[in-house]
Amino acid sequence: YNQPQPTPTVPGPTMPNPTILPPTDIPTTGVPCCSINLKDCMNWCSVCHDSQSACESEGNTFWMPWGEPLDPDSCIAITYSCVGHGKPCCPGMICNPDTSSAPCIVSPTA
Repeated sequence: YNQPQPTPTVPGPTMPNPTILPPTDIPTTGVPCCSINLKDCMNWCSVCHDSQSACESEGNTFWMPWGEPLDPDSCIAITYSCVGHGKPCCPGMICNPDTSSAPCIVSPTA
């Protein structure tokens, strides 16, 4: 199988707009849900998945409009260290470089 050789005149792929959810390239279900760790959908509060306001009214919960990751091992949940695992924080979070433990925290732009 011969792959076509790229030519210098072909523009490179454009980067997606960072405001489009999910904010990472981690594949997700696309089914909005409520979470306590920005990784897994909660299984104990069925009404929390109805809307963002229902989710957030539960307290200490996060609305994930993109759904949960298709592969639960593809990313790191909130507050867990994002160094030394070879995996990124789950969608909606960034790695906090300001602390020695470098936990995943809610992204200010998500």
